[in-house]
Amino acid sequence: ASAKHGTFVGTRGKGLFRSMDNGETWVAVDSTLFDYVTALAIDSAGNIFAVSKYGVARSSNSGNSWSNYFNAYRTSSLCTGKNNSVFFCAMDGIFRSTDAGINWAHVSQVGGTRQLTADRNGNVCVTTNNHGLAISTDNGGNWVFPQVGGYFTNAVAITQKGEIFVSTASLYFAFIHSVFRSTD
Repeated sequence: ASAKHGTFVGTRGKGLFRSMDNGETWVAVDSTLFDYVTALAIDSAGNIFAVSKYGVARSSNSGNSWSNYFNAYRTSSLCTGKNNSVFFCAMDGIFRSTDAGINWAHVSQVGGTRQLTADRNGNVCVTTNNHGLAISTDNGGNWVFPQVGGYFTNAVAITQKGEIFVSTASLYFAFIHSVFRSTD
């Protein structure tokens, strides 16, 4: 993730690093909040969010200091959406903040969430272990669960045109992989 004051990368087991010279050199961010960073996101106000095994942390000063804003078990993914909303996935569902990560609402009880993405139009898509795909078209207010052909969903992306791409694997044959596209 790139912010006004540096580029950030999270690692599995070694913490969070920042580069101030386009990746030529990297320095570990000094914080006890990080070791296993699974996702990073930056909102339009410049707040940097990081998901680790401890939950969601936020920096409002270019990564110089961090605060743990939400403790959650097994957090996995994080993104920003419409009107500076921030979303993250946890083992017990999907959470949303509309005030730069200060307060969080549990917007979906969908368990086993894996990866999510959102766009600036209020579309939010989440891959899950239990339901395949979950989609909200109103910034996390309501959710539908379209069928993706009996497949385990791995990753999801939303294009600027609003098309949704989902990569999948067969529930029965691990070597069968597919990519689906939806325009509606």
